[in-house]
Amino acid sequence: RKTLQILNVAVAITNGFANISWETNLPAEGAINLFDYEIAAGKAGTSHSVRLPVTSGIVYDVLILSYSEKFGSALPYPLTISP
Repeated sequence: RKTLQILNVAVAITNGFANISWETNLPAEGAINLFDYEIAAGKAGTSHSVRLPVTSGIVYDVLILSYSEKFGSALPYPLTISP
């Protein structure tokens, strides 16, 4: 069985928003977890992104998640954002 992986994570902070993007090696759903809330990344595929409003001076500890019925769940990818 193939293992789902989260790859090429990038963060760009612009005008009060953090644009978080990542890829998966296999088609999957994607989301981020922040403060115990899950924010979906849209359609299933291999490219994923979430736009998150951020405030300067606050540190955001985010978990990037990806999962698929066929391939299971990728290991969560921890990410700290400090705008």
